[in-house]
Amino acid sequence: MARYVDWCNRRAKGIRLWQIIGLFALCFVAMLLAFGFGGELIGYLFSAFVLLPVLHFLQIAGKVWMKETTIRQDQYEQLQKTRKLLKGFRK
Repeated sequence: MARYVDWCNRRAKGIRLWQIIGLFALCFVAMLLAFGFGGELIGYLFSAFVLLPVLHFLQIAGKVWMKETTIRQDQYEQLQKTRKLLKGFRK
């Protein structure tokens, strides 16, 4: 499990938000199809062995995306403060 979590952390760094949302929607549709056409047992097995690991990856990817977005926002705010200070010295 620890290797899978480490792999998720490495792979999640390059994933975009639209990819996270799309994969989540695809998992939801796949779950509906598995329960609808495969029956209850197939649906539960599919959910346990396919969907749960994918959803865990999506959770980690979402956290990484939020962290990167927060860092970029903080950098932008600091840049705006620096520009404002420099503009005050130029006068």
